[in-house]
Amino acid sequence: MEVIDKLLLELAALDVKLSVAGGKLLCNAPKGALTPALREAIQRHKPALLQVLAKADGPSAKAGARLTPGMGDDELPLSFSQERIWLLSHIDPDNHAAGNVQFAFRLSGELAVDALEQTLNAVIERHAVLRTCCQTRDNRPVQHILPSVRFSLPVHDLGGLNEREQATAINAAAERCLMQPFDLGSAPLLRAELLRTKVDAHVFLLATHLYVFDGWSTALLFRELSRLYAAFRAGEASPLPPLPPLAAQYADFAHWHRRWFEGAEAAKQRAYWLDTLRHAQLVTDLPLDRPRLPQAVHETACAEFTLPGFLADAVRELSREMGATLFISLLAAFQTLLHGYTRQDAIASGTIVSNRRLAETEHMIGSFANNILIASVFGTGITFRALLDQVKKSSREAYAHQDIPFERLLDGLNPSLRVHPLFRVMFVLHQHQSIQDEGLELAGLGLQKLPLPKPRSKYDLELIMVDRNGVLSGLFEYNAGIFERATIEGMIAHFFRMLKQVTANPDLPLAELPDLRKHGPGDHAATAARPINPVAPATETEAALAALWQTLLGIENIGMHERFGDLGGHSLLAIRLMAAIQDLFNTEMTPTGLFDFPTIAKLARLIDNNTEAVR
Repeated sequence: MEVIDKLLLELAALDVKLSVAGGKLLCNAPKGALTPALREAIQRHKPALLQVLAKADGPSAKAGARLTPGMGDDELPLSFSQERIWLLSHIDPDNHAAGNVQFAFRLSGELAVDALEQTLNAVIERHAVLRTCCQTRDNRPVQHILPSVRFSLPVHDLGGLNEREQATAINAAAERCLMQPFDLGSAPLLRAELLRTKVDAHVFLLATHLYVFDGWSTALLFRELSRLYAAFRAGEASPLPPLPPLAAQYADFAHWHRRWFEGAEAAKQRAYWLDTLRHAQLVTDLPLDRPRLPQAVHETACAEFTLPGFLADAVRELSREMGATLFISLLAAFQTLLHGYTRQDAIASGTIVSNRRLAETEHMIGSFANNILIASVFGTGITFRALLDQVKKSSREAYAHQDIPFERLLDGLNPSLRVHPLFRVMFVLHQHQSIQDEGLELAGLGLQKLPLPKPRSKYDLELIMVDRNGVLSGLFEYNAGIFERATIEGMIAHFFRMLKQVTANPDLPLAELPDLRKHGPGDHAATAARPINPVAPATETEAALAALWQTLLGIENIGMHERFGDLGGHSLLAIRLMAAIQDLFNTEMTPTGLFDFPTIAKLARLIDNNTEAVR
């Protein structure tokens, strides 16, 4: 069964879940996770997979890896994740609000307030973790579950205030409801408020805490709120299947998880990670604009971008050619970018896993997510193709050992890694049509998600990529205390250029890519191969466009036939360029137009033709 075990481990690493129902093999996979080769392997080994899964003896369902309701006694232990959060709340109580999970929505239409309150109570009753608080017994933290909670939804009428006064009141309510620290000793760990701004307009504030919640839980919560509200608004009973009287809950997972790691599995995973991380290197020598101060607290800032269609297609095509997922290819590209800035011979970057490998946990709200580290070695002469194979292998192994909390490893690592170890840079890919993408819908209401301030930065740098409806976009979240925005925009430009090079020639040795240490912040086009005698403007339109490009790109003497992307232009600069063109020439410009007419000469002809047509 070695082949089957290896296949199941590879699928688990990609968050692909196989199950058996009615004798049929069911597969739940994030969009893009299954390569053609994996689909073929599943089909080829289908009889063996059915046999293994039916016996529940595969690697994702090891002996004892089943949740039994009521596994604990009156002193239920905290999960590893809860233990970490509880300790942080005592070590740094002033910043404990960083664990708050916040949502704010503007609702338009006739809201059934009673139905919404009934909905919140039904969710709290359904998920015991929302009725769970932390108590101390014999100097040990334990979970305490309240048998029932009656939640009242406050409604504040702001209808008598003018627009400015309403904005002030909404900000104050958001500060109170969303930003105030939770008392982990009091349940429920959920807050909600309604602010009525008009008869048919409300602001809905909702907050919970990482002690009982994670990213996967968001989709579960929104899905249940949506279905329950629609039913209660119509005067109907709950449409959700009732939980069995002894259904497993999050506390059962916490109890099982601790018992499981008392044995051989904990020792195996610990040995793997200690061996992997013993020589791990922090990502150093990034182009910091200011020194990192030990006690400084800085907000997170963001810089968004969208890959041009041709570049996104090239990344997907290389992934298919290499039998790799989009996650693997983009992670390898991110690590290549970091290598370009640091020239370290090893790069270690973190990512987040759902850590829900037991079937019973898929429909639980709770704090399950875990960090894992994926390390790559940049040996002499390594190509992007070879790096991608390496990342594919190391990612598969890391996901297979995803259960152990990293805090449990620190005493075995280099002491210099114990303070915020290993996770100064992170990479995450969100793929549309996964469970995490389900949004809140309230029947009969228009709903707009309101922006919320970012919490303080946990990492120096985090790349979050999003694959949605065929569009590949992303953002760099960064510590604004050590980076200027111009530096991050330069990273985006270098990321684009590097992706073009490695997708065009994956066998190019990475040592031949530009050494980004030589270029200062905002030097977007420093590595471009520039013409010796660039073609000068021939018309007034070309001259005006050249001046715009020079201002945006920070480059002098731009040739009329040089391409915007080759000079370091990216989506952020393209948006600015389009706005400037519309203001200067009174003509509409779209991203498609910019990609179809990438040089000043071509763009000038397009603008002149549009102007002539209007005349």
